Amino acid sequence: MRTYVHHSSQITQSISTHLPAEQAQNKMPGEDRREKQAAAQSAVDILHEISTILNCHLDRRTLSVCISMIENGVSPEALAAVVKELRKQGQEATAAQVAAAAGSRRK
Repeated sequence: MRTYVHHSSQITQSISTHLPAEQAQNKMPGEDRREKQAAAQSAVDILHEISTILNCHLDRRTLSVCISMIENGVSPEALAAVVKELRKQGQEATAAQVAAAAGSRRK
C-alpha cells in the first residue's frame, strides 16, 4: 500500500509540474515573448514614474539600462554612486565649456 501511495504522489507531482508546460505549448509562437516584453515595458513605465516623482532625472532608456545591470548582479548602491559621479563630471564639463565659451567671446 505504501508503494502505491508513494508512486501516486510522484505521478501527481509529475502531472502538476508538466501542466504549465503543456499550457505554454498551446500559445502562439512569440506570444510568450510579447507577454514578457509587455511586462518589462510596464515595469519600466512604473519605475520611470517613480523616478520622475523623486526627481532622479533618468530617461526611460537609462532606467532600462540600470534595471538590466541590477538584474545581472550589479549592486544598486554602486550603480547609484556611479550615476552620481557621472552626473557630477558632466556638470563640471559643461561648466568648463561655458567658461571657455565666455572667455573666447571676450577676446
